Amino acid sequence: MTVSTATPSGWRLLFVCQGNICRSPMAAGLASQMLPAGSYVDSAGRNPFGDGATPEAIEVMARTAGIDISGHYPKPVSQLDLLQFDYIIAIDPQIFAFLKRYCPLASARLIRWNIADPYLGGISAYARCFQEIKSHLEKFRAWLTEQSGP
Repeated sequence: MTVSTATPSGWRLLFVCQGNICRSPMAAGLASQMLPAGSYVDSAGRNPFGDGATPEAIEVMARTAGIDISGHYPKPVSQLDLLQFDYIIAIDPQIFAFLKRYCPLASARLIRWNIADPYLGGISAYARCFQEIKSHLEKFRAWLTEQSGP
């Protein structure tokens, strides 16, 4: 199996969190807006549950960024071929450790963030989570641009 490579117009990114109902769908939605056209962004969970993104995640994404994630459906990371992504972003250190065990990847392809889970924390926790995701994505986008060269 071959590893995908970025096209000049975009990247293939996967965001992974625990339940795939808060952080990773928020990150995927925002990344879809922030990354170049042609990028492919997806999200998954270690142990997904529920039948969609939380109402708070949907509200914060719509109100703060004008992004509709109401059609999101949680899915397990085990159903995806991780080698088809240029980068896999583990939303927290526990997910990072799990992914290192589950699918050994080149360390440059597996990225660790440290974003607190807003689940059951109320709308203010989701707003903070959104800002953390946005900050990480801005830095990551700059790094991707630097990696791709002129």
